[in-house]
Amino acid sequence: MADTTYRAPAVARALRVLEHLARAGSPPRLSDLARDLGYGKSTLHGLLATLETERWVVREGGRYRVGPGVLELTRDAFGLWEVAHLARPFMERVASRVGESVFVGVPRDDRVVIRGCVPGGNEMQVTARAGVTLPLFAAATGKVVLAGMEPSDAARRVRGAALEPFTDRTITDPDRLLDEVARARARGYATDDEEYLRGIRAVAVPVRRGGRTVGLLWVAGFAGRLTDGRMARAAAELVDAAGLVGRLLEAEPDSVTDPS
Repeated sequence: MADTTYRAPAVARALRVLEHLARAGSPPRLSDLARDLGYGKSTLHGLLATLETERWVVREGGRYRVGPGVLELTRDAFGLWEVAHLARPFMERVASRVGESVFVGVPRDDRVVIRGCVPGGNEMQVTARAGVTLPLFAAATGKVVLAGMEPSDAARRVRGAALEPFTDRTITDPDRLLDEVARARARGYATDDEEYLRGIRAVAVPVRRGGRTVGLLWVAGFAGRLTDGRMARAAAELVDAAGLVGRLLEAEPDSVTDPS
């Protein structure tokens, strides 16, 4: 049976160009690419100009190489596991020191996706399975994600959303929520005082790489046990852990060290 699947020629050519650049021993010139790929120079020039605009290709001194856009896309697609994997030993350390469950998650659109949980040492614990999502406009995690945005972008997101009252303590006034976001931005962590789940308090911090919030760590526990003092202790432990995870995400493999 004949293969009737449509293949966009321009997309196929662009992918071949990227593959060739990724495997090239040294950055080639336009003439080199035309010779090696068998494409006309005018066709290649248009493809390379488009890829350069999207930061998938960088031109330096008339030579071309793969650009940072490819790396960023790869990290966005596959860095989710990386954050959760690298964070695990630090989460275990925080859980042992604070005695409450520690979570790791990643921002996705208007939600935060849980990627892992390390229970604390108490018999009764707050837990959740990987894949569960949290809202952007109530929990401490959402405040952290909003705090990582430009203030104008965060304000636009908040003011354009319907702020759902999950509990009687949920902040549904946009100005009050933006004040909380600004406070989180200034101090490096956000709190949730029974705003998403009644009887549950939480404190969350960002995991940052290249100036972007690529993950989150947070502690959640029962309000009667997670007092203000223990929240402050958890915040300090999380800030330290998230900083170390962020450094590992930026580091070369041979610079990874034992967190203990």
